[in-house]
Amino acid sequence: MILEEEVIHRAIKPKELFWNEKTGKVTSALFKDSKGVSVDVNNDRTDEQVKKSFQGEFPDLKGDARLVTKMCRDKKCRVEADPINNNENHAVILGEVNIKLTSGQARYLSRNCITVLY
Repeated sequence: MILEEEVIHRAIKPKELFWNEKTGKVTSALFKDSKGVSVDVNNDRTDEQVKKSFQGEFPDLKGDARLVTKMCRDKKCRVEADPINNNENHAVILGEVNIKLTSGQARYLSRNCITVLY
């Protein structure tokens, strides 16, 4: 189980769809995925360790968006561990009933995440 206070990280790929140059912020599209929103749980790693892990998989990343699990759950999103090959810290953010988040949930997460540029 992922604890309420756990920090989760969403990789920001360098696509206009995910990043608004005018505002310097992520868009709600970053949190829309029909397969669930792929994130990494911090799991007591340093920010640099998370960054290296992301860059190992996506060398051209713009940065990462950070949330606290409680923020997701407060908006009726499920955060579930989903370990994959070579990444035991992988998790997904899912909608309350469906896999995909609602537009309102995605907008809330995009407006309330902390963005760290690489």
